[in-house]
Amino acid sequence: MYIQRINRKQNGKTYTSIILARSYRENGKQKRQTVAVLTKWPKNLVVALEAGLKNKQITDFKDFQYTQGKSFGGIYVMNEICKKLGIHNALARTAYGKTTLLQIIARILNNGSQRAIGNWAKLNAVQEVLKMPIPTLDECYANLSLLETKQQHIENKIYKFQHKENKPINIYLYDVTSSYFEGQKNELSAFGYN
Repeated sequence: MYIQRINRKQNGKTYTSIILARSYRENGKQKRQTVAVLTKWPKNLVVALEAGLKNKQITDFKDFQYTQGKSFGGIYVMNEICKKLGIHNALARTAYGKTTLLQIIARILNNGSQRAIGNWAKLNAVQEVLKMPIPTLDECYANLSLLETKQQHIENKIYKFQHKENKPINIYLYDVTSSYFEGQKNELSAFGYN
């Protein structure tokens, strides 16, 4: 493998493309394959890669190790939404609260079972965003049992966060039930909507 710089002129300007290529033989003919386009790479990385290729530290594409980083965006956004809704305030001060917050976020983003939370959390920035270790399956189930006893308290805290005045709000219920008549002769009914 080697780095190749290809210059081309267009409208009086010179443009340089930088590619990572490899040479191989096929049917007795020398051929070249573009492995990657490095044009937009920072110059220091291109120089470092080129040095690695010249020193034979990198000899094949297999020498590159790609790893997927942890997913950050979804868990960060959901954590911010939980803060704005008062869920974070009602939960995140205790270990069970942080686990609950994780369970809520995992349910929304992953929609998997409690068993799936551990694997999902390893692929997401749980420790970085929520500042907590990834809970075990037993801890998740134990947390659900604990939540059952604290549900009313948590709901009250969220309500107080959203309605800071502590006065009851007015709720208006409107009945949208429809009724209809059947038959040929009925003086109380008329044709049309129920």
